[in-house]
Amino acid sequence: MKPKMDLFLGALLAGILLTPQARTQQPMPARKAPAPAFVPLPGDIQCSLQGLSYTPVAGATGGTAGGNGAVEHVTCWIATKTPVQKRELPLASNAVARGFVLTRNFGRLRIAPTHGGASSGVAIAVRSDQLPSLRAFLQSPDQVAAAVPAAGSASAQGEAVKPQPVIKPPATYSETKLTAIRPNGEGGFSPYWVAYIVSPDKDSADKSYYVELNGDRLGPYVNVSPWVRISSDQQHIAFAAQKGDLWTLVLDGVEKYSARKLLWAGASWSPALESNVFSNEVNAAMFGFVPGGGLAYPASGDDGLDHMFVDGVPGPGFGGFSSQFEWVNGAVFATGFTNEKATVIHGAKQFGPYDSVSYEQISDDGQHYAQRVTAQGVSQILYDDALIQPKGEIGSFAIGPHGELAYSYTEGGSSRVVFNGQELPDTYQFVDYLAVSPDGKQLAFWARKGSQWMLVAGDKTYPSARGYFIYIAGDQYAVMWSHDSQHVLYFVRNGKDGGIAMLDGAALKNSYAPGGFMVMGIIQDDDGEIAGEQMMGNGGIDRQGMVEAALHEGRTGCLPASSVLIGQTLSCIVRPSSNDNGNGANAQQPERVIYGDKEEGPYKKVASTVSATRDGQHYAYVVESDQGWQVVVDGRLRPQVFDQIYRAYLNDSDNTYELLASKGGNLYHVVQPLAAQ
Repeated sequence: MKPKMDLFLGALLAGILLTPQARTQQPMPARKAPAPAFVPLPGDIQCSLQGLSYTPVAGATGGTAGGNGAVEHVTCWIATKTPVQKRELPLASNAVARGFVLTRNFGRLRIAPTHGGASSGVAIAVRSDQLPSLRAFLQSPDQVAAAVPAAGSASAQGEAVKPQPVIKPPATYSETKLTAIRPNGEGGFSPYWVAYIVSPDKDSADKSYYVELNGDRLGPYVNVSPWVRISSDQQHIAFAAQKGDLWTLVLDGVEKYSARKLLWAGASWSPALESNVFSNEVNAAMFGFVPGGGLAYPASGDDGLDHMFVDGVPGPGFGGFSSQFEWVNGAVFATGFTNEKATVIHGAKQFGPYDSVSYEQISDDGQHYAQRVTAQGVSQILYDDALIQPKGEIGSFAIGPHGELAYSYTEGGSSRVVFNGQELPDTYQFVDYLAVSPDGKQLAFWARKGSQWMLVAGDKTYPSARGYFIYIAGDQYAVMWSHDSQHVLYFVRNGKDGGIAMLDGAALKNSYAPGGFMVMGIIQDDDGEIAGEQMMGNGGIDRQGMVEAALHEGRTGCLPASSVLIGQTLSCIVRPSSNDNGNGANAQQPERVIYGDKEEGPYKKVASTVSATRDGQHYAYVVESDQGWQVVVDGRLRPQVFDQIYRAYLNDSDNTYELLASKGGNLYHVVQPLAAQ
């Protein structure tokens, strides 16, 4: 059987796919001011913290740099109001990590000890730009009843009050010039930011590097890491630059943090405006965005050890760190290494050291994690900061969308499966590739009894061919559930030449090869033999869209591998066949978009995927028409025309489709409202 990949393998891919998540509510302006500072609460706003456990953390100079712990409730009020009407602040996470606690609608609150320790009390600070929102929340008369719940109500028993929706004025169309266009320039690009890395000319006396950010030149720098980061909401940009003997992290154009030495991934993306160029770089600095603002990054401290820094505050020291770190339940999740031993870090907590650890799996809601750890030949599962010791050797494991845990273990030559703490009744010779259904209630996995392979999916068992047959691309295509958790799509071996796609135990008419993200996909059979390979460079496959298209095979023009499921609507781009006998005959054929039961087009080119709001009321995409590059919203071509459009982003919170577009030699931030105007 194929070997399991642990953390010591695949560091190259992990460095590429480092994509910490972040989301803010307001679009950033074209030119950024320094990030708002944390300010103490004004005298008329008072807060109390219930259930606070707090341990101060000393900084590098010995002073208090933050703290760790938890808080059950944060209740605030306007002291000058009569009667006093207290409001509970809805928490996104009750963990106090490095002096911060996350709220759902006011970002982070800073909690600092007064008089040097928690026992003497704490002081609360809030970001200055969030202070008006906090004051409005406390003063809002239409929410007072929810703030003072009656005895016995859910809120009185500890449930946080749900944040009220923020009513925003409707968006209007706008174009904001960012900078002149450099078609082949490399750097970082989003609808809000254009960062060109300016390297010294070969024959120039000035060997300095610069970064042109929205037209402003930053620098000079000794060097610039080519891995420029854009936050997941596209509104923040960060890069690493060397100034003298220090490396500096620049966030939204402001030099935020410095380190003697940053840590580097093995490779990086060096994006150009019109393409993504994969390059192997030795100075690809590792860092990521902190939810709610700021940066996290591993770097060397003054003690000669490497630390995970969060907003400039160092964590424990190690000899090195993994190239991938995430955020789970509001706290950083990483792995530190010392003397070939691995220690798992989750916020202020540490687990280990271990001889090896697997890559972690994180639930879709970002609140739970699972990881296989091994020490002295004994494997365990680290699940949400608790160790689980199965009866035998751990095989596969998986975590569901809301933290549902499944794993297999082998004892005495037999394999069993545990799902949500319950051991399933059947025994197998081998179990592999567990997948929890989207509703978290069912489990699918490959299993073998004797020489016979089968796919178990909930209470159904589907026979395989001579053996199982899967596409190896992070294992995500071994079993694919439908969005309603009623169907499974998978691949089985068809002789030695390839495989066939199976839906609920029945073969589809066509076989569909899943894709990936600039990774060589290895097709492997159950004997561990390579049955084929393909370059997967299309940005990944929507697995639920693939299943939905397979369910409607022959009834739509959507091929499963190019389909996406938006809510419950199937969508795809129908492109001409690439089989043109080398004469380019199909290069000029039009392209169409299918969205549910509608077919839109034809267009010269469909230049983006289809994006939709969470409520499904609006959708948008970019096309090239006979007039130029335009936007289609809800099936209608908007009139504005550009030379080209890049990095389109649907801003769900503002109900806008935001673009980086070129016109007349310049790049513009374009705001296209989704609602008709």
